[in-house]
Parts: sequence; C-alpha cells; structure tokens
Amino acid sequence: MEQYATSGVLCVARSKQAAAAACKLFAERKVTKEYLALLDGHVPFPNASDVVRDSDDERPKKRPKITGIKSPSGHFEVAKRAAQKASMRGEKLTSEQEMLLSMRWKDVKRNKKMHQVYVDLNAADIAAWKSNNGIQAKKQPQKFRSITTLSLDGGKRPVYRIYGGLANTRGFRMQFATPESPGRPCETEMEVLEHGYVGEKNRRPASRVILRPKSGRRHQLRLHSLGMGHPIIGDATYNVRDNGDEESGDKEEDAMPRMMLHAWNLILPFQDKTRTARAPDPFKDLFIT
Repeated sequence: MEQYATSGVLCVARSKQAAAAACKLFAERKVTKEYLALLDGHVPFPNASDVVRDSDDERPKKRPKITGIKSPSGHFEVAKRAAQKASMRGEKLTSEQEMLLSMRWKDVKRNKKMHQVYVDLNAADIAAWKSNNGIQAKKQPQKFRSITTLSLDGGKRPVYRIYGGLANTRGFRMQFATPESPGRPCETEMEVLEHGYVGEKNRRPASRVILRPKSGRRHQLRLHSLGMGHPIIGDATYNVRDNGDEESGDKEEDAMPRMMLHAWNLILPFQDKTRTARAPDPFKDLFIT
C-alpha cells in the first residue's frame, strides 16, 4: 500500500453494497491501478531484444495444493480406528493397540515418547509432499526480470515486470525478502515514458514512469523502484538523497518537498458498468524534458 504521502485518486464507497462490490474486485485483483512516478536517474528503455521470454520467466510460481499430509493428531486417529476395527474382528491386539483403545489425543500429548511418534509421522508426510512437488527447503531470493507484455493502449511495448518479495521489519520500513525472512511475493509492472530532469538550480536526472502494481503490499512500489536502482524522487524513507542522510552532500539543492508518486488512474470493472477515475498529472510543471 502506498497511500501515505501519495496524491491522486481515492476510492470511497457511498453505500455498503458499493463497498462490498469494490472490495470483491480488489480481492480478486480485477482492479487496474496505475501510478505516475518520477524516479531518480534515467531508467533504460527496455529493448525487445533483451526481453526474457515466457519460457525463461522466473516469476514466483503458485504453491501447489497441499494434499496427503496428516497432522500428528490425525495419525493418532487413524491408528486408533485401526485398533478398534481389529478388536471388532476379534483379532489379537498388541499392547500398543490396547493402549490406543482407551486413550484420547490429550492423553497422547502427555506421553512424550508416544507423542513424538506421531510428530515424526507428520514430518515425514511434509517431507514427502515437498519432495514430490519439487519444493526446496529454503526459499530463494526473488530476482528482477523483464518480459514483454501488452500495454493498456493496445500496442506491444516492452515493459519491466518486477518480481520481488517483501518482508516486514520491526519498524515502519519494509525490506526485500531473504531466505531467512521470505515475506510475501509481489509483482509490479513498470513502463518507462520519458527521460528528463527535475530541479531549477541543480538539474537532477529523472525518469517519468507508470507503475502498475499487480499485488498490494505495503511500500511495494517504493521498494521495487529502489530494487531497480532508481528510487522514487522525494521518498524520504528509501531515497538517501531525500531522507536527510548526512553523506548526501547535495541534499539541500536536490531534495524534493514531496514524494513523486501519484495515483493517476483507477479502473473498476463492475458488473453493470466499468468505472474509471483519473487524476491530473501533478508533475508536468516539475518535469523538464
């Protein structure tokens, strides 16, 4: 979520029914959200020859459906039912089966040795499921890649598609996902519009871009831009040129009064009618081409 310090379109429901319908669209990721942003430096225009094809795409894959895994208590219930059926058939029971007939799960939890047996069975189920589905023990850090996609104007233009997981920290800031803190996967599309400058005295190289978040993680656009090596201008949290860092010698001349991130376009495809809201570009007088 990027609402704090961001200008532009704000979606407010005027009734419970409208709120429910809008929430459903957001939950199903059917809403198109476009942000205008000014980024530090000149982001290279992606070339069609450099595009990563779908076969090489390293976007995060959906986790396979979990099947065939029983909890420790589930394994206990299976063993107990087997003992009950054996008893009904008149078979000779083992001492362990005789114990199971009179026990409940809370009794098993008090018996450390017996409890560990069912915990190990559950761990074996999980290991087998991971092995069958090719899941590694540790999540690998996600990479930034670009692929060709269709832009909204209908023309086939190369854009950056950024895949980078984000994880919470103990404070306000977010961080990139690591094997130790895998966080949650997220995706952003970046379309480079033009190169230029901002600032009257000391011209600061800048890129005007459209950011299209495909997920809604906190600080997603700000960190994905930073991960590309071009943080959002005026971002006092993640851009060292604007956050008052003592090592930034040009801070007073280069620093911007606000974060250059603007909720520009919002498209909600309701069943009866598609509604579009667009806010004017506030950066047109700041951006020098």
